[in-house]
Amino acid sequence: MRIQFKITDVTVANNLVTKNYAALKTTVDYGVKNYEDLSEKTQRIKESVKSQYGVASTEYKLIKGLKV
Repeated sequence: MRIQFKITDVTVANNLVTKNYAALKTTVDYGVKNYEDLSEKTQRIKESVKSQYGVASTEYKLIKGLKV
């Protein structure tokens, strides 16, 4: 009888771990997607400033080294 309780406890713990891992995976995937979006937007902003003000401009020099 005591072994059955341990098996039940292990099963419940395993189910909780699986549920929490799924939530973590979803959150990490969301963060990666947002990071990729931010990186893409940063590159577009840099290109926009470069084309609008030129490579030698103060505005472009301020952001040219920006990396995300």
